[in-house]
Amino acid sequence: MHGSQGNNIEAENGTDGENGTEGGNASSISIELKSISQNKISIIGNAQKQGGRIEVKREFDVGRVPEFEINARGGHGGKGGNGGKGGAGHSGKSGTDATQEKYATFGEGGSDGGNGGAGGSGGNGGSGSVVTISVDEKDVDLLLLLNREKINIEGGNGGGVGTPGKGSYGGLGGKGGAKFRWADSHWNRPLLSKKSHLTQTWHEHPAGSCGVSGKDGSEGNVGMEGKKGEDGRIIFRVKEENGECRDYSSPFQLNVEVEKIEDDNGYGIIEPDSFAKLWISHTNNGEMSSPKHQKVNTMVKENEWFSSSDVVQVETLSCGQKGSSSSFSLFVKDKSIRSPDVEASLELFTKTERIHHKFGEFEKKIPVGHPAKISSLNFSNTTFSYGEESIISFDVENLSQLGLGSNQNPSRILSVSIQLKSSGDTKIPLEIDRDFALEDESGKEFVPSSGISVEIPSLSSKSTQSFKAKLKFKRQLPYGSQAEVHISLFLGHPQRMNESRLIQVEKTNINASDTYAYNQDDNILLVTNENSQFEEIESWKELISSLGMKMSTWNIPNNGHFDFNRKRSDGRSLAEDFRGKTVVILNNGCKISDGSIARTTSWWKERELVSNARDNQISFLIFGEETRYELSSEIVPQFHSDPQYIQFKDEDEFLKRLEKDSSLLSNGRSVAKIPIQVRALGEVWKGTMVEKCSEIRDKVKALHPHHRYVLAYNFLYADEGFLKSSLGDVIIVRSLDDTVSGIVQLNKEDMHSKSSILNNITRANLVKSLNFHQKLEVLDFQIKKLDGSVVDSYLLNLDAPVSSTLLAILSDLYDEQYHLRSSTWNEGAERESLQSRHLEVLKKILLF
Repeated sequence: MHGSQGNNIEAENGTDGENGTEGGNASSISIELKSISQNKISIIGNAQKQGGRIEVKREFDVGRVPEFEINARGGHGGKGGNGGKGGAGHSGKSGTDATQEKYATFGEGGSDGGNGGAGGSGGNGGSGSVVTISVDEKDVDLLLLLNREKINIEGGNGGGVGTPGKGSYGGLGGKGGAKFRWADSHWNRPLLSKKSHLTQTWHEHPAGSCGVSGKDGSEGNVGMEGKKGEDGRIIFRVKEENGECRDYSSPFQLNVEVEKIEDDNGYGIIEPDSFAKLWISHTNNGEMSSPKHQKVNTMVKENEWFSSSDVVQVETLSCGQKGSSSSFSLFVKDKSIRSPDVEASLELFTKTERIHHKFGEFEKKIPVGHPAKISSLNFSNTTFSYGEESIISFDVENLSQLGLGSNQNPSRILSVSIQLKSSGDTKIPLEIDRDFALEDESGKEFVPSSGISVEIPSLSSKSTQSFKAKLKFKRQLPYGSQAEVHISLFLGHPQRMNESRLIQVEKTNINASDTYAYNQDDNILLVTNENSQFEEIESWKELISSLGMKMSTWNIPNNGHFDFNRKRSDGRSLAEDFRGKTVVILNNGCKISDGSIARTTSWWKERELVSNARDNQISFLIFGEETRYELSSEIVPQFHSDPQYIQFKDEDEFLKRLEKDSSLLSNGRSVAKIPIQVRALGEVWKGTMVEKCSEIRDKVKALHPHHRYVLAYNFLYADEGFLKSSLGDVIIVRSLDDTVSGIVQLNKEDMHSKSSILNNITRANLVKSLNFHQKLEVLDFQIKKLDGSVVDSYLLNLDAPVSSTLLAILSDLYDEQYHLRSSTWNEGAERESLQSRHLEVLKKILLF
């Protein structure tokens, strides 16, 4: 019951809410399970109700007993009542107004508001009852008919608290009496004056103060949550043959344990399409003994892996007792396993002879595989070209406890084959036997489509035998040509050991690559990897050809590295081959030198990109997927990395060396490190270090105005005494110069598709990455292809190829050519001058 609201006039407190009602205790329940015959049972239930007990009796066929619930839960406690709201305080009386005769009085104070009533406490939950389930010893198996989860003996929940009442507002203070003001008038005449004057004197009684307002009432107290009732309990009462009754808190509980599993052939490997023996044991983890008048059986549940017609009868086990070991004959089904092993699920269950409810269900993962496997498979190259070869090497390993091969006992044939097949991924038609050569380790040649087949007459237990083969192209195949190498292992069937069956296949794609050969007429190098596709390479060839240029390809897996400065057998390096030219890098995920998967650019050494762009005037277009290549670590010096520091004593030593040797920091990873010291009184702040960096930068720029250096500092203040302070270190790298060729990065979501390559955006970025001379060559080529009468219309069309070239040239004129011309024509630096025919082409721009 909720509290009532207090009287507004007297500002009463709200009444407290009543406590919630107590939940009722559940009445006791007894159930008796009894067999009438082998296949018929009776269930008798008794429960105490108001006015006496009630009894329910039902008979069922054993196989048709419905699932029923037993509810012996305590009643829930009632919610506490809400507290009443406090009464409002009354306002104070107003004071009397002032008059000429008396002062104004103060207003009376307002009364305090009433406090809210306390919320009632929740009622406690009732207790769950005792449920007694009785069976005769010969009917213990009937307990399996009861679902323990359907017997509810929980105590009732406690009731929630009532909401406390709100306090009311205090009364307002009374208004003070009003002030009163008046004047006294009289005539007076000064001495020796003939006129009188009226004089007024004003008086005032002040207003009275207002009364103090009453305080607001407080909110009522919060009641207590009702307590949860105590849980009941279940008693399993067994009437033994001697007439005595014994009570248990849990029935019998049989758990299965797989002790071991062995194949029938003795290899120590569970193989598909074979027989095995399974040993199991049981433990009774319940309080009462397992049935002794009804048979209890454990069986294999048939699934996709295992089957068995055997049944293990479980002996009667007392509480905590572990039974003796029993065995099954187990059939492992024929599954096409083409890998060394799999985890197969073995499922067991237990049930009694009369009650078909499964209990003690058990599942275990069993390794199923073959006694032999292919291991240590390696291809020296998976991407190579005509004139090169790939060495295939692998081992055949005997995993079993017995020997394998026709010469072993038991005799069980074992063989391995290497075979070439057409790849479903390639779009280039190939003739396997015409285009490929396959040789064994001795150099004997085999027909690739038929392959090499080798019988292994004897392979001892736990031993391996190694194999090698050689694969070559018979002719130069188009880039992207692909075939599949199948290495297959065959072993005698476990039941028919002279009947060979395939147990493992390892498939590897091999790819044809263009052979890199230096050609001085090639303007662009396209860097590819094992994931570069035939259509992708052809699209780049088409795009580059449309600019009047030629390209070579450098396949990283085929060449084994991506080092611009490494010398080849012909004595040249990529840096020499493409000095003043352009390199396009397909920057997608591929296998790098340590075997992990990363972007193509991960093959670079630190700062190799910048040093080649700067020192060899190589332009770069990095064309890749969404992940960008971060240039900051290439251009900006990093304290946390491991560069090749050149340590200097001070800035004077560094500047003298730099003045004499302009190539001081031209080695790709070289970084100058200079300690900074100053003379100062007191502590020096970071601003001084910034000023020193600016001074060094200006001096360096004065020495080499067309080189660009980047400085960074690490401020670490230390007082060294004698007015000396150490500020830390400054590191300096030589970065991209004003006249450097372009480094362009273009990200494409689908970088391998033809549409991502043959479009205006990719063309414009490729032209932008070319050096100025190359851009003029492209413009010359494009204008020569145009009909002179329509040149103007082409130039006005920004989507036309020639327009993107013009825009790239104009960008160079703004960004780069100012520095190029100043160094070439004014200062006489060693740079190639613009050729006269290039200037003629440049004139054409001005004419348009």
